[in-house]
Amino acid sequence: MSLSEDFKVLAIEDDPIVQDVLRLILGPKLKLFDSFFDFWGDTGSAGDVDLILVDLCHPGDPDGIESVSKEIPKIIENFPNTECVVLSGIGEPSVMRQCVQAGARRFIAKEDLPHRLPPILSEIKKEQESLQAFRNRFVGDSEALLKMGRKLIKQKHFPQWDILIQGETGSGKELCARFLKEDGKRFLAVNVSAVASELFESEFFGAEKGAYTGAHQNRMGYFEAAGDGILFLDEIQNMSLAHQAKLLRVLETRQFYRVGSKIERPFRARVVCASNVDLKSAVHHGKFREDLYFRIASLKIDLPPLRERREDIPLLLEQFIKDWKGFGYEVSLSDCALEALKNNFEWKGNVRELKSFLAQMVVEARTPVLTKDDVLDTADRLEISFHSLRNKIDQSSEAASSSTFTFDLSRGFDENLRCFEKHMLEETLSQFKGQNAREHLKMARSRFYDKLKAYDLKS
Repeated sequence: MSLSEDFKVLAIEDDPIVQDVLRLILGPKLKLFDSFFDFWGDTGSAGDVDLILVDLCHPGDPDGIESVSKEIPKIIENFPNTECVVLSGIGEPSVMRQCVQAGARRFIAKEDLPHRLPPILSEIKKEQESLQAFRNRFVGDSEALLKMGRKLIKQKHFPQWDILIQGETGSGKELCARFLKEDGKRFLAVNVSAVASELFESEFFGAEKGAYTGAHQNRMGYFEAAGDGILFLDEIQNMSLAHQAKLLRVLETRQFYRVGSKIERPFRARVVCASNVDLKSAVHHGKFREDLYFRIASLKIDLPPLRERREDIPLLLEQFIKDWKGFGYEVSLSDCALEALKNNFEWKGNVRELKSFLAQMVVEARTPVLTKDDVLDTADRLEISFHSLRNKIDQSSEAASSSTFTFDLSRGFDENLRCFEKHMLEETLSQFKGQNAREHLKMARSRFYDKLKAYDLKS
């Protein structure tokens, strides 16, 4: 195992024997804390951390309940991009599940520490390298994007499995598929909608000379041309049911025949399918074969729409402007224009629509600094509602305010305050689910979930 010099591990562990094992494995890369109190008192100087090891049980919390309910979520809140691994002498599956639900990504029984920790460190190093490659290709650092990135990275390491990528138009499905490509391997992209029905077999399977009128020579199809790389099938939802059956057969057997041939040929590529609709719903409505769905969705990636990762919009805009400078477009965005683009549009076309919108602004720009007025003018030309998102939020706020809270002075100040807190949480959760509710309440993650637990509410 070889870790970089700046690899840093923080461990919260009070058992001297376990501490010695950690020192032996990690050496100078390790910083030990005997308690959460010491840990939180010194994390201000922690800087970037690669791994945090957490002792689940200690004298102040013998059953680990406080660690799971408070400390692990707090660590995830403060170190969102750091691997959190729980160390414990308790090997109960229910305890492991609680730790994962609280935000920990791995669980190691202390008796397994000497032989489990080194491979985990190697995995973390590999994931960090892959995550950096992901960040070099995908612009943004939002939690939603990085969560998707980690999932994509894990699936990259299983090339024997086909993948389904689902996401709205313009959300980056082909970009994700290309990220899965291994160096030196081929990437063949096919838009299923563009393949005429009568040409499906010859296009996908290939054909022998003389197999049909006009077949003057042997012809290689997509299944063969992709080699051992990736065959990317975009808009898979538009493939007919009959052709879906033929695709399923190839995926199941990994064999195919050219049209007009009796020679069986191997299919060696990894298939990555993409859809801008929910294929499970399409199955329910009889528009997509259930057996094919289960075959291609064994690994599935759901891309977050741009409106669910608005914090990435300024970074995307900055990158677009930087790219266009090479073509002589020297412009910048005022703070008001940036704020308007970030918060006042639905962006139903996602990153593609955002880029097109900015391009319209740049082409029509009369000054080097684009303002909010330029945003409004472009929105008018493209007939896009500037207030679409704001109106939606205002309507939701009005709906929430319509359900009033009545104080009961007989309950006293503290009890009324508790009732109001619960009422406010319930009303917000009824309008916005989970993460969105927390963001609208402007609450830290740990405090938000502590309140939900206190009032027995579900997000």
